[in-house]
Amino acid sequence: MPQRMSFLIIAMAMFALPTLAAEQTVTLNVENMSCASCPMIVKGALKSIEGVRSADVSLPHKTAVVTFDDAMTNIAALTSSTTNAGFPSALKE
Repeated sequence: MPQRMSFLIIAMAMFALPTLAAEQTVTLNVENMSCASCPMIVKGALKSIEGVRSADVSLPHKTAVVTFDDAMTNIAALTSSTTNAGFPSALKE
């Protein structure tokens, strides 16, 4: 009985851990975008981050809507990536 109980506890923990990670979607205000190639550069910078699921960048709105796994990356990594590509960004409030 104790062995069966231990097995159940371990099995439950193994399947519960992946559920702790959450997919998150944020909108970033992106500076310095002025031409048609700018959104492609910003999107490439964001998509190069492990954990980013999607990035939709709008030149007219100067925003990026990013969906990511918050167990693999975070907002600071997103803004750092766009800044390093020449396009400073910040979380849209």
